[in-house]
Amino acid sequence: MKQIVITGITVLICLSSYAQAGIDSAKATPGAVTPVTDSTKYATLYVYREKHRGGAHLSYDLYEEDSVICRVRNDSKYIIRLYKEGKTIFWAKTERKATKEIDIQFGKEYFLKCDVTKFGVLVMSPTINLIYEEHGRFDFKAVEGKNSKIND
Repeated sequence: MKQIVITGITVLICLSSYAQAGIDSAKATPGAVTPVTDSTKYATLYVYREKHRGGAHLSYDLYEEDSVICRVRNDSKYIIRLYKEGKTIFWAKTERKATKEIDIQFGKEYFLKCDVTKFGVLVMSPTINLIYEEHGRFDFKAVEGKNSKIND
């Protein structure tokens, strides 16, 4: 009986020490870098391309100004944080170039629907459309997307 009581007390002491260590490690340390989770410090861009037969083989890079932010493929979606406010040009190019300018504001969400359009017999061109939030959110959730990524 004594052995069971001693073992129980030992377990309680260990659990108490473990819990206290977790609380101490969660406290901010001076000079430590903490991740930004405040959505007023960035805007969120949802990029998606629905699954279609036409142009399914064609993928292309989507740019924010001069930087590639994702590779748009058939049935793909991405969540990207934007840390720069103001007018921003998003573009993609295959045989033709498509552009979309958005006035980015921190704390807001933007939905870019990407696709391809056929011009002539063999030429496929990217399309980029800014979609209203409620419709874009519905479309974004509907895309199964084997690619899902958050860029910080």
